[in-house]
Amino acid sequence: MNEPSAPLSGRPSVAGHPARFGHYRVTGVLGTGVTANVYRAEADGIARVVVLKVLRSTTGRESVFFRRFEREAKLLASLRHPNLIELFDYDAGSAGERPPFMVLEHVEGASLLDVLARAPRLEPEEAAAVALEVARALAHAHARGVVHRDIKPANVLLGRTSANDGDDRVVVKVADLGVASERDPSEGESGESLGTPAYMSPEQLLGEAVDHRTDQFALGIVLYQMLAGARPFDGDDGRPAIQRIRRDPPRPFKNIGVVVPRALEQIVLRLLSKRPSDRFERSDEVVAELSRFLESRVDHLDNLSAVHRRVLARSGVLDERKAMREEAPARVTALRAGPLRVRAVPLTPTLIGVAVAALAMVFGGAYVQWKLGGIREREAPKPLLPVVNDGGDTARIKILVRPWAEIVLDGKRVDVTPLARPLSVRPGRHVILLQHPLVTERRVVDVGQGQLVTLDVALSVPGANAADEFLPPPTMPSTSTSTSAKPTVAPVPSSLNP
Repeated sequence: MNEPSAPLSGRPSVAGHPARFGHYRVTGVLGTGVTANVYRAEADGIARVVVLKVLRSTTGRESVFFRRFEREAKLLASLRHPNLIELFDYDAGSAGERPPFMVLEHVEGASLLDVLARAPRLEPEEAAAVALEVARALAHAHARGVVHRDIKPANVLLGRTSANDGDDRVVVKVADLGVASERDPSEGESGESLGTPAYMSPEQLLGEAVDHRTDQFALGIVLYQMLAGARPFDGDDGRPAIQRIRRDPPRPFKNIGVVVPRALEQIVLRLLSKRPSDRFERSDEVVAELSRFLESRVDHLDNLSAVHRRVLARSGVLDERKAMREEAPARVTALRAGPLRVRAVPLTPTLIGVAVAALAMVFGGAYVQWKLGGIREREAPKPLLPVVNDGGDTARIKILVRPWAEIVLDGKRVDVTPLARPLSVRPGRHVILLQHPLVTERRVVDVGQGQLVTLDVALSVPGANAADEFLPPPTMPSTSTSTSAKPTVAPVPSSLNP
């Protein structure tokens, strides 16, 4: 336990709020709640920016609010993970003199609630990246027997932290373990309906015992909301949301004009299963599934800062151009810090190498044109992927079409994508029609003996996402014209909800 803090100063800093808590100077109010207030503050002597979460009640240590507040501090102290808010300090307070407070890591950015208020719908990889970071935090907590029980956008923070030692990465942090429980809680709270009803699992709403899978259900609601701009069980039929959560399936994305990759949609639907046994057995499985979805869509799974930065920039929280200007001087300084070394390059060998390369390009180009019968006809603005020569006696064409199309090769219908294997063809020129109910595109492909040519096409289908997966044709092809355009948004201040 820390040394007792000094009594509160009587000078208000903001609209009647105290100016100090111990050796922490309050610089602003981030939020007020029923049981706690949240302040932005600086530590004396080191000028470290922190967040103070202060219990409003001073009724004594027997109060249920004090017990939950102290338990939250203990849980935070036992959990250390890059995606969980870090606890720096805790003061149990003194009855009649100062309330209990905890000193938390400060995130310079915004809550997901603020982001979604200004950019209601995120791109699939953006939503999955945020969900992956939350899932990592939950998997860490669940492995140690801690269930959060209140996962919602207000408790998910995006931004920079002061604890990264100058690291400018944008991170996702899970906050507020105020209603968290351990698997064998001493207070018997496993049956209490604590949390936020709109994000509760069916078993949590019924007051039944909960485990890590109730956090999975809440994460499914948050992920759905990021993708669709609305919660999966919202409706205007007059029934309470808790009835729809318990009884209704989530609204299909296609019914609200949203295109979501099938792999990501399947993750969402499994998270939102009514029965806990139908969700993921372990939360690290959620991490694995989201990582598998993102691995081909982001540069680095272990550093999703660029994706989070894009979300904050579009929502007005982070000016990306300003951040780039701030980073540029540091890069220039680092470059100038060391001596500039220039290695001498022999002139004669260099000239000979350039000449040989030029001749190889000229004769190589002439040979290719003679072998393939001249320059190929340019029927499409998108180039083919590199040609692979596997040494075989026949030619093959691999066709990839998003979202899907009927393949007509040289006037004959072949099949409907996705194709199980490349098409075997005779060497030479082939005309391929890609026929979709809403668009038809023509490609001319030249392929030599033993070559494999890959044709990768994203059709301009209204309402389809060009980055979507390769989909099979629906029974009734959709003619949806939904758009994923994002509205212009206004800036939002940093916040941390109590």
